Amino acid sequence: MGMKVRISSPDKEYIDKIVGKLVSRMRRDISLEFITDEKAFVASRTALHRVNVEFVDEAFMNKASGKNVADVTFLIGEHINTGLVVNKIEGSEAILRILGDEVLKDTDVKRKCQIVAVSSPYGGSGKTITALSIAARLSQMNRKVLYIDAENMQNYYEKLDAGKFMLDYASKDLAAAVINLTSDSYEKIKKNIVHGEFDYLPAFEKYLFHYHLTPAMLNSLAHTFAAKGEYDYVIVEQECAVTPELLQDIMDDTRHVVVTNRPLNDSRLKKYLDLFEGYGGYTVIVQTEAVLDDDLQYITMPLAERISLDLDCDMGEILERGHYRKAAEAVL
Repeated sequence: MGMKVRISSPDKEYIDKIVGKLVSRMRRDISLEFITDEKAFVASRTALHRVNVEFVDEAFMNKASGKNVADVTFLIGEHINTGLVVNKIEGSEAILRILGDEVLKDTDVKRKCQIVAVSSPYGGSGKTITALSIAARLSQMNRKVLYIDAENMQNYYEKLDAGKFMLDYASKDLAAAVINLTSDSYEKIKKNIVHGEFDYLPAFEKYLFHYHLTPAMLNSLAHTFAAKGEYDYVIVEQECAVTPELLQDIMDDTRHVVVTNRPLNDSRLKKYLDLFEGYGGYTVIVQTEAVLDDDLQYITMPLAERISLDLDCDMGEILERGHYRKAAEAVL
């Protein structure tokens, strides 16, 4: 007998958007139940209505009466605060990702590698430590992760724990292989990948243009790795700039983390976020300087995490403090 799954939400528009996609993609032996009425939800909270997995809208949670009627329960919410929250904005994809590939029809495309772009409209915002820490956290969650720095000046080694990571720089031969990307050069690039807590492409000691490389070429390499399916996540740290080329690179990715160390009502941040209104992927925000005032009203995209961050710390210290768990959960 298949899994029993219940999804309860008073938001009928949300349910209408996910019903068809879930039914069409999941195996026939998966029992799906949808509840939009409050009385029906209250009635479902009995031992007679047990399920394996339930997803409950935060608007219904105060009606749950603390009864455990599922093996595991996930909250459907607007913002991600714990590992047991499904972000409403992602719709059916978030639910399918939680349930796993085993619920999909045999003919369905299995979960592919996700590319996570990490960007910021400001310099000195904590973008590098955010990208590295998300890569490390995903690796701790047993995901296979590749990190690529697509900035013209690659300085991420400054944030690495030298005891856990190799610090050899990339060669001109590796640059040539990235520029002339073929099946043969891809195999050569793979041999240069550094394997550690997570995998990463070694940094180039000088600016990319010294090797006739561009950030766009490294973004193209990230998509090549993703298409091969050898990694679960490719984390790409993007150039700190606002250009049509950067926008297109991020638009081609499936996840996007915007890093800010300024208030969420900052005019430059708002203009930057406006660029991604038509983005087909999923954008979250990481704020690396916690502020006292509650200014969530100024953003339309989920705030994954607020961190009071000392940018002089290395990644090991940051992780020891427990930071970036929520940000990693946000891009799962």
